[in-house]
Amino acid sequence: MSLARKGLRVFATNWGVFLVRFVAGVVIVRLLGAEGRGTVVILTLGVGLLATVGQFGLPNAAAFLLGKERFGFASLLAAFLVWTVLFSAVVAAGVFAARDFVWRTFFEGVALSPDLLMLTGLWLPATMAGNFVGYLHLSAGRTAAYAWQTLGVGLAGAGSTIVVVTFFGGGVTGAIWCAVLAQVLIAGAATVAGLRRGSWRAPGIWAQLLPLGAQNFAGTVGALVFKRLDNFILAYFWGPAAVGYYSVGSMANESLLSIPRSIGGLLTGKASSQDGAAAAVSVARATQAVFWILLACALGLIAGAPWVVPFIYGADFTAAVVPVQILAVSAVCLGTTIALNPYFIGVGRALLTSTLLLAGGAVATAAAFAWVPAHGPTGSAWAALAGSAVLLLLTVRAFGRLSGVGAGALFGWPRAEFARIRDRVRDKFKGSR
Repeated sequence: MSLARKGLRVFATNWGVFLVRFVAGVVIVRLLGAEGRGTVVILTLGVGLLATVGQFGLPNAAAFLLGKERFGFASLLAAFLVWTVLFSAVVAAGVFAARDFVWRTFFEGVALSPDLLMLTGLWLPATMAGNFVGYLHLSAGRTAAYAWQTLGVGLAGAGSTIVVVTFFGGGVTGAIWCAVLAQVLIAGAATVAGLRRGSWRAPGIWAQLLPLGAQNFAGTVGALVFKRLDNFILAYFWGPAAVGYYSVGSMANESLLSIPRSIGGLLTGKASSQDGAAAAVSVARATQAVFWILLACALGLIAGAPWVVPFIYGADFTAAVVPVQILAVSAVCLGTTIALNPYFIGVGRALLTSTLLLAGGAVATAAAFAWVPAHGPTGSAWAALAGSAVLLLLTVRAFGRLSGVGAGALFGWPRAEFARIRDRVRDKFKGSR
């Protein structure tokens, strides 16, 4: 199966999950208001932030080692599980010790039990393990296994949330419990299946896995800014309700970013198994297609947001329209960068892409602290755009210097590729007659 077809399967999987989560988000907004939605977002992203930090760049490192056939699937997973247990224990102790501070900072005045924070004791390791298994499946080209796991977590979590919140009045607590149990059960099953893929023993695995993970870790910190940290800065200055409004823009942003992410893991595995010249060609072609698809989708989102957002979420969410439009532009910049990053990982230059991500993240963070206090969600969106634009410029320049492939090959109109797709579609219709 070609990279495009595999990517399409991953994209369809991610969008299926996105649509169900979207419906669940609308239900929460309609029944619990912006504050309830914001509280769920903060708790969910808090676990995601911890999981991303705790991964220490190891998923990308494992994808590289798997592509080079240095270690097997099961041995890499077993090593990561040891790391996950250690990190989760440290986090559990830290959350317990500082839970009063965390509660006062983000949730004071919210109708929610402080003990809910301790659910990270279950949620965090399950999220880390599930993300790792899914990424390894993608890097190995096993899109069916990835689809099973992702759909399982998404449908079980969002579907049960809709039922519990709508029919049983579970509120924010019920929504969080649904997400936790879905992640624990599905990710646990995927992890057990992954451990059966071979021997766990792999002498010398830590000597290679940890140094490569450290090279990717700076990029992990930078990526956090574009995916999660802005919500916490906004919550600190404006409270959970503002996060609820901003989450509409974040969801639109994530829906666009699902396009490059649908091929990210696949492209990382492919680039890791090729030499430098072949990897550059593969990544450049994929990036060109991703850019134009993202641009078309972003323009449609920008044009439709003033009507679609109030219709779906209610008139009160008119304040989310401008953040949606700004974050759509940011998604084009960040999504193009996501498509380029597999090249650096595949040729063993993960530290470079990590440095670039960290630089873009620093710009976004500085801008957020400058603009969010005065402008709220809109200021946060502008900060994200500033960081992603700087990141894109730096990444394109670094890619050109390393590969010799200019910006024209990345952003030029892919006439031949789209003509090939058009011809395939025509052939399909002719064959069906």
